[in-house]
Amino acid sequence: MFSKKINLTAYTLDKNIYDFCKPVYKSKAKPSWLEQLKSVIVSWDERTQMPAKSGTLLTCPGVRDFLSTPIQVPMWGDIDILIKPDGSWTYNTRPEWGLTVTHHNEAQFKGAYNNRLALKLSNPWIFKTDSKVNFMVTESHYSTSYFRDLGVLFSPGVTNYYKQHSLNVHLNCPIKDEAYIINLKHGMPLISIFPMTEREIEFDSQLISVEEWNNISNHFPYTFVGRYFKKD
Repeated sequence: MFSKKINLTAYTLDKNIYDFCKPVYKSKAKPSWLEQLKSVIVSWDERTQMPAKSGTLLTCPGVRDFLSTPIQVPMWGDIDILIKPDGSWTYNTRPEWGLTVTHHNEAQFKGAYNNRLALKLSNPWIFKTDSKVNFMVTESHYSTSYFRDLGVLFSPGVTNYYKQHSLNVHLNCPIKDEAYIINLKHGMPLISIFPMTEREIEFDSQLISVEEWNNISNHFPYTFVGRYFKKD
């Protein structure tokens, strides 16, 4: 029995994002495709020559818990990303929105992903917790098929928000024979963050000042590698 709650807080500087695009914990919402699915289907069984009933994903506890357990962070603005056959890329958004995309050099992930471009979306949210608890970060798999349909992968990982606080999103985009565009839309499902603990999570979102943001986020030394450690 775990009695002590874990306080997890999401912070942002942007009032627009705070007002219209907060992370959601333990959402009860279902994606539209799941809402439209019946709990049971009936199909003809050739072996028995009778109608046979089968359950669907609507009744699957694994899918239900995957949707209702995590903190879900939706896309915070509109960005169109063009991926070209030579591996070059560019993106389009409104400059005043402050939305940025960068990339990792192929040598940084060589052997992990082949013929792909590794892009990083800089998240306007940071998380902070008061306990040394790990969280698993992955795509919001059942909430949308958009990324899978394009062949875009999310780099999953395990992190904590006690020693570090960023929520940057890493997209691994296939390099195809023809150019294509990834349309990221405000509010679309993006990442799901699963607490790796049985303790209760007390989740909150706050709008903070630049000074408060810097006090939370600027705690790494100015080094190329080995930055992720807790300062004394």
